[in-house]
Amino acid sequence: MKLQELKNVFKNRFTVKVIAGVLSISMIATGASVYSVYAEKTQAEEVQQEKEETVDELVDKESNTVSEKDIEKEETVYVLSNASGKAKKTIVSEHLLNKDKKDSIEDKSDLSNIKNVNGDEKFTRDGDNLKWEANGKEIYYQGTTKKEAPITQKITYKLDGKEISPKELAGKSGKVTIRYDFTNNTSFKEKVNGEDVEVCVPFAAVTGLSLDSKFSNVEITNGKLVNVGEKTMAIGYALPGVKDSLGVTNNDFTGDVNIPNYIEVTADVKDFELEGSMTAVVNAASLMDKKTENNSDLDSMVNELVDATNKLQNGSKELSDGIGTLDSKFKEYASGIGVLQNGIKEYTNGASKVADGANTLNNGVKTLASSLPALSSGLNQLASGVDQAKAGSDKLISAYSGNGTAQNPGLYNVTQQLKQGLASFGPSITASIDNSLNGVFAKVNEALKAYNMSVNEQNHTQVINAVVGNLSQQLATLPTSGMSPDQMAVAQQKIITTIASLEQAEGAINTLQQTKQSLSQNEGIGKLQAAVNGIAQYVGDANTPNSLYGGTVELSKGLGKLQAGTSTINSKVPELLNGVNKLTNGTQQLANGSNTLVSNNAKLNNGVDQLNNATGQLTVGIAKLNDGSKQLSDGIVKFNDEGISKIVNSYNGDLKPFANKLQAMLDASKDYNSFAGISENTKGNVKFVYKVAEIKK
Repeated sequence: MKLQELKNVFKNRFTVKVIAGVLSISMIATGASVYSVYAEKTQAEEVQQEKEETVDELVDKESNTVSEKDIEKEETVYVLSNASGKAKKTIVSEHLLNKDKKDSIEDKSDLSNIKNVNGDEKFTRDGDNLKWEANGKEIYYQGTTKKEAPITQKITYKLDGKEISPKELAGKSGKVTIRYDFTNNTSFKEKVNGEDVEVCVPFAAVTGLSLDSKFSNVEITNGKLVNVGEKTMAIGYALPGVKDSLGVTNNDFTGDVNIPNYIEVTADVKDFELEGSMTAVVNAASLMDKKTENNSDLDSMVNELVDATNKLQNGSKELSDGIGTLDSKFKEYASGIGVLQNGIKEYTNGASKVADGANTLNNGVKTLASSLPALSSGLNQLASGVDQAKAGSDKLISAYSGNGTAQNPGLYNVTQQLKQGLASFGPSITASIDNSLNGVFAKVNEALKAYNMSVNEQNHTQVINAVVGNLSQQLATLPTSGMSPDQMAVAQQKIITTIASLEQAEGAINTLQQTKQSLSQNEGIGKLQAAVNGIAQYVGDANTPNSLYGGTVELSKGLGKLQAGTSTINSKVPELLNGVNKLTNGTQQLANGSNTLVSNNAKLNNGVDQLNNATGQLTVGIAKLNDGSKQLSDGIVKFNDEGISKIVNSYNGDLKPFANKLQAMLDASKDYNSFAGISENTKGNVKFVYKVAEIKK
């Protein structure tokens, strides 16, 4: 029958629906299931075969493949690509079945970096020949390859009708078109009516995209749209290379029949971002029953369509049951959110206690500062000051150990800082001051990495002022940034906190430099240092945090030593008092920061309350999805009764030459059972999963 005669037959009959349906109808449902359950591991290199609802199992479950007992090698190829569809890495996961419990399994593979992913069984390699020490077990291994997959994809993007790169599209708004073009790179020669005909392996590709609420007015060419809560699932399918192998074009079919080689999604988008997409590619021969693969009779294909639809009907029932399980398990997750909510409340209560401790520490340092002027009145007044220091130290016991954080460092750490600060009065501690400066510079430089700037002792004021000015400009422009009120509040707080930190760092640097200069010519510091050592002993150390009594004794000894140098010390007391006042400012900032932390407790509690409420709403949504899956199952039954049955009953016409070409493709398809290699006389099957990278701002 000539092509023109075929056109006349196709105009009024369902025959082409039978042919296209065999290759695509089952794949639509299969692809939806694949996209719903497949999740890439955090590290792509660790892709492993799971035993429940993996890509392998879903494709096998929804199609008429050979029975599991006849398969000796199952292969899944994961192609990881960028947002334009260009492959970056190909990982192949192999499963060697061992139904006879053999001690060793011989295999063939051209993969690199082979490793066992589900056991510790070893293998030896001779070229592409592998020998696994199975010990009666099945083998799961993976490797990598640089070979090109049989199906390649090209993804193009348009914004308001003009092509644009994925990177440039991120964050844009307008009419967006995403197109997937698939190319079939396979070619085999088969006999058709006594002549050699070049055909491809008829792969079927199903692509899934999850579109959030930023996408509206979504349309799809060669696919289906499914609403899932606030998201839209776009499921598209293509049969690349099939039309060319059959020698037909879309003009040869009626308007409702198509054998596409591309998928196109169009939508109005605000602030474009895309989570990425997933494409499952399977050999069309895996959609056929074993007895039908070698039958060129179109009647057998019609029977196969009936069988495939029945299995699709069974699969929809399994999907409904699976979503029912999700419904019950999500309730357990919702219960966990309630536990998290209680934990957040405990955390905010703890933050309040930290703020109380910081205020207590600040008051204690102020008490210490008020006792220092007594040094100028002589040894008798010094003794009185010791008594005051004793009274103040009793108040500091509760905050002595601290928790090691900047908000509550502990009284021991504060006294050590005071000790180091006093030690810096003498020329001998110049190196210590330099170390402190270097420490401050290091922390400031770490904060300035984002601005590609750094400070040193000479330029710190200039650089910090420049960055503070830049941040101030950012703060002033936030109201026009398009952020939500909550986002703007977070951004403002972050900028204000950064400015305050930089200004505090600049003050610390100036203080250290001034101290270093003012002490370079001072005398008598050694005696003052001895007194400070006595204070440090009075407080205690980290190994004996509760030894206040022993510290008091040591402090008394230190104060005794102070008597000999009272006159010298008294002349330096104003400088000492100035340093303590600066320390007081630091503890005040610590107290203020702790109070700021407490002030955010309400927002944190409100946030977790909103999460808890949203989880409740999602629970309701999953329940609705459960109801929808049941309706889908019922719809498949109706589709089988009212759709496929009518197609089969309406089948008529002489399409033998066309069917023979299709059979030639299936013959080529039947022989394609591995990508990375397979031993002779070994039965296997292969699937491909393409993961496209996300597009983010």
